[in-house]
Amino acid sequence: MARLSIRERQAADMLRMLPVGAALVLLLSAAPAMADLHDLDIPRAVPISSDTTPPQMQDPTLWTQTMYGAIPQDAGTHRMVVWCSGDALLYSLDLYIPGEGNRYSITADSIRLNGMALSHPGYSGEGDLRTDLLQGGPITLEGGALPLVLPGHGSLMVPVVVTGEGAAVRAVVDMSYVSGPHTTCSLDSFEPEMVGAVFPDEAFGYVMRASVGVGVDDFNVYLEGTGAGWSLEPEVHTTDDIAQAIVELQEAGIRTHLGFPASYELEALAAGYPDHLAVSCCATVGSLDADDRIFRTAPSDTQMGIQLARLMQHNGIDVLLPVWRTHDSWETGYRNSVAGAFLDLGGMVDEGVAVDDDEDIVNDSEDTARVAARVAERIASLSETHGAGRVAVFVAVYEEAALLEEISQHEEARNAWWFGTDYTVGTTLYTGEGSVPEFASAVGYTALQVAVSGSATDVSPALAEAAGRPTNHDMLAAYESAWILGLAMVHTQSSDPGRLAGAIPYVADRYAGTLGPMTMDPNGDLAADAFEVWSVRGGEWTLMGVME
Repeated sequence: MARLSIRERQAADMLRMLPVGAALVLLLSAAPAMADLHDLDIPRAVPISSDTTPPQMQDPTLWTQTMYGAIPQDAGTHRMVVWCSGDALLYSLDLYIPGEGNRYSITADSIRLNGMALSHPGYSGEGDLRTDLLQGGPITLEGGALPLVLPGHGSLMVPVVVTGEGAAVRAVVDMSYVSGPHTTCSLDSFEPEMVGAVFPDEAFGYVMRASVGVGVDDFNVYLEGTGAGWSLEPEVHTTDDIAQAIVELQEAGIRTHLGFPASYELEALAAGYPDHLAVSCCATVGSLDADDRIFRTAPSDTQMGIQLARLMQHNGIDVLLPVWRTHDSWETGYRNSVAGAFLDLGGMVDEGVAVDDDEDIVNDSEDTARVAARVAERIASLSETHGAGRVAVFVAVYEEAALLEEISQHEEARNAWWFGTDYTVGTTLYTGEGSVPEFASAVGYTALQVAVSGSATDVSPALAEAAGRPTNHDMLAAYESAWILGLAMVHTQSSDPGRLAGAIPYVADRYAGTLGPMTMDPNGDLAADAFEVWSVRGGEWTLMGVME
């Protein structure tokens, strides 16, 4: 899709959405032959069930309702938004705005249902603006059919153009609709608010901030092409004091966010500000698997752990040796996900090598050497007990370069299979010349990444240039987080976290981007059903196959 398929986005109906229940076809590539003990076999597909039965309206009743909304005195476009708490069928909607002269008008084809422009003539009149927007016009439905379907997560936006000088007035909307007995409808206005964008002041935060920025820029190009008249504007905070940044955004009235790419940041937001909403690319810790206002454009580590454990078990691994830093919630969570899934499959999990808070394996060479020696000793002991090739080491360390450099000097470390996290896929640490690429190739270092079924051909160069590193899944997920949030705002014509929370799963289920379809699971995380298996071979990252 053009950067990202801007021309296609503008020409297609709306939002690059897929039909409900669209099938995702995934290809399983054959695993090429590998040397020594590290020939990987890719598990066959596991059937995935899904229920796409649409909900039915309970006890439908015909209602009439009168609603009021303020039209400001300032010239400009005032977006009046009708929305309902449940699914509704609109049969009539009468709009009345008192006034003098030609101060109020509705531009042709400017009314939007769920963000999609409806076909209708313009309307203006002397004095008052009175129009029946459904019965008899100006909205023309295909075939003249009524009613207008307004889902509970959607919106009907009427942009009223205000010209000249005058006082603020009250608009009146009379509406008749069919809905369930507990559905209520409201009349609001939509003035897009800034969204928070908080990123840690370190390398990973910089990469994710840059990737989100490319997504925001492309989304705003799309918005401009649709004539929306607004743009997605992030309030960016790059800081080590995440808690203070959240407080400042709260004081500014900002409760909707892009970012929080690190797990500890998103955990802090979820715990302290449950009324806020965030769309995060990369804070995938399993502790956030909950039905809340936290949405993630990547699968939870729980999903990744299950698939990685499945790959290990399928390739004859009997015992898992995890290596992680206990003070890091992401590393601990990832370790727990893989270890728990491996136990469920009947495998054994060693106590592993847990790096304590007072051990600095990134900057202290003595600490790094001691930890590397412990890892090598455990591999030697487990290999003697269970046999060569029956032990897998899972390294859940974010900054692992120094540790792997040291471990590569221990010959006994080569008696195990080595696995890592999805964030390592594509990183140059494992490629080219040097001790780490040679070691990674010798031990069959392997990691999973969500299978990319979309086209990232045009957007990848922009992401790589902005972030200063090769494009990977996390960067694409960050890019898509801007689109998911932006399209939900278009769909609801709202910046309210509660309304957006109801729309994001619906929008994501009908959206396909650089990663392919973006359907979310019940917890609001990417429901990936295929995973690429990447291994280091001859100092190069090699795609071995796809697990379904």
